[in-house]
Amino acid sequence: MRRVKVLVIGAASGLGKAVVAQAAARSDRVCTIDVDIHAVGDVDGVVASVACDISDACAIEQALDTLEQEAPFDLVVISAGISATGPFEEIDPALMSRVINVNLTGTMMMTAALLKRSMIARAGRLVRSTGPERMRLLRQNHNSLKPFHFILEHTLRKEWSDKPTDDCQICVLAA
Repeated sequence: MRRVKVLVIGAASGLGKAVVAQAAARSDRVCTIDVDIHAVGDVDGVVASVACDISDACAIEQALDTLEQEAPFDLVVISAGISATGPFEEIDPALMSRVINVNLTGTMMMTAALLKRSMIARAGRLVRSTGPERMRLLRQNHNSLKPFHFILEHTLRKEWSDKPTDDCQICVLAA
């Protein structure tokens, strides 16, 4: 039986950590990317872990250079993200910018780099998750940030709408 190759981006906590544990338990071949590589820890089945801030295009390229020999991946899960808490009108503009740079721009840059390098297997899956905490914050903050989380899905679905059905499938999960 062929082992599934899984890449989890944002693997140190939340859904990403759970995906790593589940994939490793199934004996999948797992690679991880996270800004805090030490928080990912040692998990049996993880063959490579790379530190990377996905809001940094150069860091993305370096991380993918390191993982290139493991590609193509059958499943890529992008669960990296940060939150800003408190009333929307009181969130520091620098923190707002960081949230957008990680959650939107970083996700888009990572996705583009994976696609350009053909690192997602034919008939592979790319999943972008938005965790329950970020969705709660979006609702709490009058949906002010909600459009940013869905720009990526709309852009990718439009880009992939003319692709054959056996090419990579992209979906955005919101808990």
